[in-house]
Amino acid sequence: LNPRLTAAGLLKAVAEGIGVSQRRGIGPEDLAERLAALDAEGRFPVVLVDEAQLLSKAVIDELRLLTNLQLDDRNLLGVVLLGQPELRARLRKPAFEAFRQRVGASYHLGPLDREELGNYVAHRLKVAGRIEPLFTEGALEVVHAASAGVPRRVNNLCASALLEAFGRGAAMIDAAIAEN
Repeated sequence: LNPRLTAAGLLKAVAEGIGVSQRRGIGPEDLAERLAALDAEGRFPVVLVDEAQLLSKAVIDELRLLTNLQLDDRNLLGVVLLGQPELRARLRKPAFEAFRQRVGASYHLGPLDREELGNYVAHRLKVAGRIEPLFTEGALEVVHAASAGVPRRVNNLCASALLEAFGRGAAMIDAAIAEN
């Protein structure tokens, strides 16, 4: 979901995502009915919010209320928030105590070490259709040093290196290309 949604926009997006007919005034009872039907089918919808550090307090409160929708002590809707480190700091504030009480698990993805970075780049290339190595060990060392292992920086540096290699007509990305 878009982290810039209003609380009403969130309800509308969740309703649309789970197949509740769009009309004015969608409320939690409409969602609860549909979620119970999905539960009976063995389905468990999950709301995924990227860049969740941008969510307003009102939207976080609405997400908290949505997590109250239960059947026989089972949650009917999951919520996964993905965000920058400031999300964790923000949710530690007293204003979010009620929300924190509903958090089943949290995980902080730290920087990748050099080996993890190599595996990460290889995986991303494989998903894109490249089986053979494209970055030399030296290039991966440069990317690791320049990115400090932060995945977003790794992605940006590798994308820049790919463009540089293309511009040079290079078949492999070496340390010199990665440094550029």
